[in-house]
This record gives sequence, structure tokens and C-alpha cells, in this order.
Amino acid sequence: MIFRLILLAVGLGASYIGSLCFQNGTGSDMAVGAGAIFIGILSFFFLAKGLWRLLGCLSTFLLVTIVVGVLFFLISGSDIVKNITASILHKTEQISTPSQPAQPPQLPASPQAAGAAPQAGSAPQPQQAVQPAPQPQPQQPPTIKGRIETIVSGDVFRMGQYTIRLFGIASPLVGQNCTDQNGHSYECGYVAARMLKNFVSGDEISCRIMNVNAQNELMAACSVGTFDIGAAMVEEGWAIALPTITPIYVPYQTKAQQAKKGLWAGRFQMPWEWEAQQKQIQEQKAKIKVPNLPSPQTKKKKSIFDVF
Repeated sequence: MIFRLILLAVGLGASYIGSLCFQNGTGSDMAVGAGAIFIGILSFFFLAKGLWRLLGCLSTFLLVTIVVGVLFFLISGSDIVKNITASILHKTEQISTPSQPAQPPQLPASPQAAGAAPQAGSAPQPQQAVQPAPQPQPQQPPTIKGRIETIVSGDVFRMGQYTIRLFGIASPLVGQNCTDQNGHSYECGYVAARMLKNFVSGDEISCRIMNVNAQNELMAACSVGTFDIGAAMVEEGWAIALPTITPIYVPYQTKAQQAKKGLWAGRFQMPWEWEAQQKQIQEQKAKIKVPNLPSPQTKKKKSIFDVF
């Protein structure tokens, strides 16, 4: 019982000391006051814990309520509540009273301002001519130059690190067979590749890159000087014009057809048709399953031991 009275006295004394420290308002005093109030709260906590077992729930609740009320009265006796209320009211007044916007500095009036009359004896200022906006120039396709290192087919070759396919034409693939004017079969893809090699003959060529296809090949219009390689291949009949891509090579193909040059002298398949046919043949071959036949049994020769 004496211990509980000591806890009650310590709690009330610490709370009162804390309220006195808060009245001064300095930083050190408020720190001491906060520590004293914390000690008072701990004292009341242990007091309530002991009274809970002794007096029961209701009596402890009433006693703690009274003690908390006394504590609140002691703290409110200081200027804490007043200071908090005054701070809230001050902030509310600052928000409700809008600040005056800063006025921009006044610039001196220019004599050339609109509506200002020119001064007597002053020379008129010359007006600046309005410059027309520059017209956008059409973007030129990039160009690469070099010598052909490897010929893949009549319309594909390698130049340095690039694989270039002639733009707007298609040539027979290497391995493709055609029929000449006498009905004889010949490897037209190889002949077309040799014809391309004869056209370039190791000279430096210039290629204007049009686009890049799905195989990462550069689609380009190439020439040796003013000599267009694609036009020469089509005119000699060793390449087909692709009007859906560009109609520029169609007149050269008409000349080759009329003169029955190159491929037009006999019969041939379009390169894309021949390539699709070869893929279909390879797929059919892959589907054929060869049965595993048992190995033939060799006839065992009789030995002298088989006689007995």
C-alpha cells in the first residue's frame, strides 16, 4: 500500500513539475518537462497495474480517470493549450489572407512602340525584310562504294561487310535449270551470275541503298559510272523486272522479250516459284521414313564338330 502511495505521489509531482517547465517555453525547459511527464506516466501505469489486482476493473478505471483528469488540469494550467490554439489561428489567418503578387518592373517606353509618333528631325528606321522559311530538302538515300568481292547470284553479291540485292529485279538462283531455244536444259542461275560478273568486271561500283529486307540484305540500285547494272541485266534477258517494286526496268524487259534474249529465248520458271518448289520437295523428302531392315544373316559354315 505504501508503494502505491509513493507511485501516486511521484506521478502527481512529476506531472506538476513538467507543467511548470512547459510554461517557460525554452528548449531545455521543455525537454525537462517532457521527461518529467514521461516519469509521471510510468508511475501511473505501474500504479494502475497494481490497483487492478487489488480493487478490480471498475474501481481502477475510476481512479485512473481521476488521476488523468488531474494530470490534464496541471498541464493545461500552463500555456501549452493556449500556445497551440494561437499557432493554429495564426496559420489560418495566413492562408485566408492572399499575398499580393509582385508587380513586374516597368520597362521604359520605346519610341518605336505602337502608337508613338516619331520625333521631329529623326530619320525613319529601316524595316527589316522578312526572311522566307527554308524549304526542306528531299533526303537523298545513302550511298556506298566499293568493289564486288563475292557474287551469290545474278542479283545478289557481297561488297565488304554488306550483302546487296539489286533493287527492282529478280534473277534465277544458282542451281536453277531452264530450257534454251533448242529444248536443252541448262543451269540458267549459273549463267546469270557469270553475266553479272562480266558486267562489273572488277570495277568500283556505287550503290544507292533503298531499304533493307527481312534477310538483312541491302536493297540497292547499283551502277558502274552511269551504267545501271540492273537495267543491263534485264535488257540482256538474265533478270526479270519487278513492276510492283519499281516500273523503271519494265521497258528494258520489253526489249529483251521482243529480241528473245537470255531467259526469254526458251522457257524458265520465275525464281520465287522455283525456290518455293524446291522447298516443297525438301519438305516431302523429310517426311519419307525409311524402314529399318534387318541385316542379312550370313550362312554359318559347318565345322568338323558339327559332324559328330
